Amino acid sequence: MDDRGVSEVIGFVLVFSLITMTIAIVFTAGFGGLQDAQRIEQINNVERAFDVLDTNVQEVHRQGAPSRATEVRLSGGRLGFGEPTSVTIDVGGTVSTIETRPLVYGNGDTEIAYELGAIVRTSDGGSVMLTDPGYVLNDDRSSVPLLVTTKPSDQTSISGHRTVLVRGSHQHTEILHARTTTDLTLTVESPRADAWERYFERAADQQGGSVARTGNTVEYTVTGGETYVPVTWVRLRLV
Repeated sequence: MDDRGVSEVIGFVLVFSLITMTIAIVFTAGFGGLQDAQRIEQINNVERAFDVLDTNVQEVHRQGAPSRATEVRLSGGRLGFGEPTSVTIDVGGTVSTIETRPLVYGNGDTEIAYELGAIVRTSDGGSVMLTDPGYVLNDDRSSVPLLVTTKPSDQTSISGHRTVLVRGSHQHTEILHARTTTDLTLTVESPRADAWERYFERAADQQGGSVARTGNTVEYTVTGGETYVPVTWVRLRLV
């Protein structure tokens, strides 16, 4: 084979290698991007399911419905109950502490939690509150309708690609505090303290009060005014 023939073969090999490499790079990048887009859509679907869950549980909490059920598609994630979150209410020196078990969905490094009536998303080490718990916190009147979710003793987490039915059932409701002209301090201890701190800071900016944080504990204080704290316990069962 003469030099011209060798050059043509080498050129063909180089062009073919470049085309093959380009296809491989495009395929790898495109496939990875497709997977990322799919996972984002899966997380968004779970957020929408948690919105429906919140609406249904609020009907049990505020409207007296005996029970409501919500479907959540796992899409390869895990649904279960997180570690207890505590809320402490100090009304004029009368202190009560209540624990709740948040419902938590996890997929990769993203977590969505239903905690004290709020929906909180956590990713990359930070958390943001998607739906707030609906407290009214100001110097004239404070209303803190606490929604406490509990779990059956035999309940475990569920993972995979199935659809899970979350059934919320009313346990009981009581008026924890109903006083006038007194101070209120509300303290939440949660691994999602970032979201709670920002929520209380917004309340302080808009309605008055002060916020303090130590680690995973966030404290909100408002001075004077009427204080009303009803508490509803709702049991969540995964089916």
